[in-house]
Amino acid sequence: MPGFDVAPVAFFAFNRPEHTRRTLAALSANELAADTDLYIFCDGPRSPTDEEAVAEVREICRNASGFASLHLREQTVNQGLANSLITGISFMFEKHERVIVFEDDILASPRALRFLNTCLERYQAEPVVFSIAAWSPDPKKMGFPENYPWDVYFIPRFHCWGWASWKDRWQSIDWSLATAPAFFDNPYAIRAYCQGGMDVPLILRACLDKQIDSWAIRADFARFAHGRLALNPLRAYVENIGFDNSGTHCGESPQYAVDISLAPEISRFPEYVFVDEALGGRYRDFLSGNSPTATDVEKLRAYIAASDSLASLSFFLHEIHKEQITRHDAVADRINGFEMKYLQQVEALQQQVEALQQQVEALQQQIEALQQQIEALQQVGTLQKQQIETLRWNLRHPYHWFFRKLRSKICKADV
Repeated sequence: MPGFDVAPVAFFAFNRPEHTRRTLAALSANELAADTDLYIFCDGPRSPTDEEAVAEVREICRNASGFASLHLREQTVNQGLANSLITGISFMFEKHERVIVFEDDILASPRALRFLNTCLERYQAEPVVFSIAAWSPDPKKMGFPENYPWDVYFIPRFHCWGWASWKDRWQSIDWSLATAPAFFDNPYAIRAYCQGGMDVPLILRACLDKQIDSWAIRADFARFAHGRLALNPLRAYVENIGFDNSGTHCGESPQYAVDISLAPEISRFPEYVFVDEALGGRYRDFLSGNSPTATDVEKLRAYIAASDSLASLSFFLHEIHKEQITRHDAVADRINGFEMKYLQQVEALQQQVEALQQQVEALQQQIEALQQQIEALQQVGTLQKQQIETLRWNLRHPYHWFFRKLRSKICKADV
């Protein structure tokens, strides 16, 4: 038994059976799985095309084993990723002080639950620590020193690929982003927020304008607003297997690949909570450079570096945002054009299929007629064969034919 209260796991699933099967199996193989209460939240189908996959996912979840207890909450309608997680995690914190969160594409190492629980226990009384992340980029890709004295570091950015937090931190989040408009009028606050990544204010702006529906950026803005940090492992305890175009926000991104077998069994922790700027800078640059907004990030970075005053930063950020909207609209127009072209192609293909079906039906009728002709010819052939055999026998036995005729006449005479 561990020397602390094991936090429950909130697991979120939707319509990816194979991902769900793999991630639940990995979780059940964890050292603390048998001591962990598992709560699974299954979102409802978005359309009839999701129903089969959603049903398969739910069957997999109902058969999950290896945990202290299993609790399922199945939605009849689709809530969407953000609403599903917000309502599900809020439900968990109504019952528990600590919660660990996994989604259906986060593959855990056997040591992941122990790491997250250890950190929850260690930093619960440190209000400056907002959350615990189980993922971090490959330290070699980021150029982290090989002889770094600790197995964790602190960063001003929330990360949600397998994570954990406490009730009081979660309850500090303003999901409405009520203070965000004023934030964008404060260039000094914008620059400070960029310490977690040059892309985060751009993502927040898109969320505020409802271009995207990100629960994670709202959680991160709350972290920033309360002056808090997140803890990252030096080596990842989880792997995101959703970079196969199957998820809501994930396309193919091999740069995020990690080797979770290298995660240490026991972590070395620093004595104080602080941001190591050398590691923080590399982390920030890595995520900013690999962000979907990387082009805009470079513009923002160059502007801050070249400007003597931050007075016009808010205006500059607004101009970048207008460019994003223009690009977004252009992409939307292209998508609409592709959709129209696609629908036209589909309609043309359907017409071709119908014409082919008619041809197939006509050929089937011809085949049936030919089969009838063949059967008739076979019957004629059988009759002719019988006649030929009779003639051959008569030729071989000519007197038999004569005496049969004679006997026939005698029989008639007797009558």
